[in-house]
Amino acid sequence: MLALLVGVFALCWLPYHVYFILVHHHPQLSTRPYVQHMYLAFYWLAMSNAMINPIVYYLLNARFRYFFRQLFAEMQGNLRSCVKTSDPSSSDFSADGVWVGGRLSSNTTTPPTPRCRSLLTTTTQYCHSSSISPSSRNTNL
Repeated sequence: MLALLVGVFALCWLPYHVYFILVHHHPQLSTRPYVQHMYLAFYWLAMSNAMINPIVYYLLNARFRYFFRQLFAEMQGNLRSCVKTSDPSSSDFSADGVWVGGRLSSNTTTPPTPRCRSLLTTTTQYCHSSSISPSSRNTNL
């Protein structure tokens, strides 16, 4: 696994560094047509390494895969415990019982815990900033 990670790192970052070495020793290369497009492609390839690493870890490391799944299961459980749904067995979230602007948006009287408050604020801001109504949004992505 280590060899694969090092290989992916080298594949992603080598073109970026070779580009700068070539431009340093041959400055006329920087005035060629499409050189900015090449630089941007090398830059994106180098930055894509940050996205590829978790995928490689997930595919090759059973412990990482286990804890990654646990993390997402916990995040999903936290979101469901913070946002009141119309049907407890449903995976579709409604805006009922959401803490909005210092008050609850429904007739419930207990405010959410401080841990849930930031999660709810983010969720409601997303729902209100979109032109799609929260009830028609597919949350099973």
